[in-house]
Amino acid sequence: MKITSKLVAATLVLVLLPTTILRAAPVADANGPYIANEGTEVIFDAGASFDTNGAPLQYRWDFDNDGVWDTDWSVIPTASHTWYDDFSGEARVEVSNGSVTDIATASVTINNVAPVVEAGLDQMADEGSLVSFSGSFTDPGADTHTVQWAFGDGDSATGTLTPTHAYADDGIYTVTLTVTDDDGGVGWDTLIVTVNNVAPTAVIESVTAPDPIMPGDTIFFSGSAVDPGILDTFTFEWDFGDGSTASGSSVEHAYTNPGIYTVTLTVTDDDGGSGSDTYVVAVISPATVDIDPNTLNLKSRGRWITCYIELPGVYGVADIDVSTILLNGVIPAESKPIAIGDHDGDGVLDLMIKFNRAAVIRYIIYTLGITDGEVTLTVTGEVADLAFSGSDTIRVKGNNLPGPATLTIIVTDKKTKLPIQGASIYLDGELKGTTDENGQLIIEDVPAGKHVIEIAKEGYMDYQGQCNITKTTTKMVKLKPQG
Repeated sequence: MKITSKLVAATLVLVLLPTTILRAAPVADANGPYIANEGTEVIFDAGASFDTNGAPLQYRWDFDNDGVWDTDWSVIPTASHTWYDDFSGEARVEVSNGSVTDIATASVTINNVAPVVEAGLDQMADEGSLVSFSGSFTDPGADTHTVQWAFGDGDSATGTLTPTHAYADDGIYTVTLTVTDDDGGVGWDTLIVTVNNVAPTAVIESVTAPDPIMPGDTIFFSGSAVDPGILDTFTFEWDFGDGSTASGSSVEHAYTNPGIYTVTLTVTDDDGGSGSDTYVVAVISPATVDIDPNTLNLKSRGRWITCYIELPGVYGVADIDVSTILLNGVIPAESKPIAIGDHDGDGVLDLMIKFNRAAVIRYIIYTLGITDGEVTLTVTGEVADLAFSGSDTIRVKGNNLPGPATLTIIVTDKKTKLPIQGASIYLDGELKGTTDENGQLIIEDVPAGKHVIEIAKEGYMDYQGQCNITKTTTKMVKLKPQG
């Protein structure tokens, strides 16, 4: 058999078809969990993310996983965010190799932080006075807060860091400032207020007694206390200045002997603070007074009313200060004549003094309103710095007594006939005033009848004369210049 070989020529044609090359997805890793306090920066790190082919990655973050990206794409795997309130949720990271992306999440827990509180420095104050406080606090969270003060005495204040408070009693008080945020976080701080006791102010409010006060008369005293410590209680002690004492806010006392006594009220509070007030009581020496005449004719025009004064005990009439003697508190005794004797023959010396009769009559008629009947006249004065008082009752007669008159006195220069200003006018020995620029003085309520007029002016001769005064009388007097 014969084998024949043949070379067959052939042509190989290679046809390349289009293909798609698939790249593997990156693997995202958000790390975590992330736990921090509000106000503290949180660093997120997706650095553990990778691409299987080693391609470079980009990252973006959604810190609260709300579907809104909080950062742009970045080649840096870390990002930071700060929460200013507590939070619990997830953060999301998306990584990309330029073609394919991957997403991962991590839990995030942001804790609330309680406020840090500063109540302020310790203080010292007096009871009843305002104490001013100034507190503060810090909170890294954007929280809202409530503020409350407890002052340590049961009182409190809210809504302000700068309250004021007055303590009603002394003591040592712990003051607490508490601040609470809207998440229930609580911070507090304390300070100490030392409150000092303030002594009370004693006040003698009223003294009720006869006028004048005689030995044996009952005097009623009433006192009170003023104290900024309104919770204090008080004791009241009285010293009457004669060796006698009493307790209570309202007391009474009678003096045995005449004299000048200083009454002292001492008020003591329950903390030992005390204050005092004083009051001077003058117990009058009872004098025996005899006024002459016993019957006074209101139409009479004599110059004097005579009075005899006797004093009891150790007080001598020679020590009486005549300048202090008054009749019914308004009419002064004349400085002279005076005499010491025993006009009633009782063996006790008396002082004789005089009062201006016209002045006494005017007083009885126009002040007391008596023209007929009995009138009691009281004589007071001082002896050895001690007051005395005595009274006598006399009868007055004034039937058909004319009404009061008005006397106008006009004084001129006899030579020049010009009015004299500043001339002193005396009526029945009593100074009534001085003339005005017109040389005139008007005297009201003068008893009708005859009166003695005296006029004195420096550089002129003195004038003295009588004048019969009717309802309205004008008296013209010309003074002669001296020299």
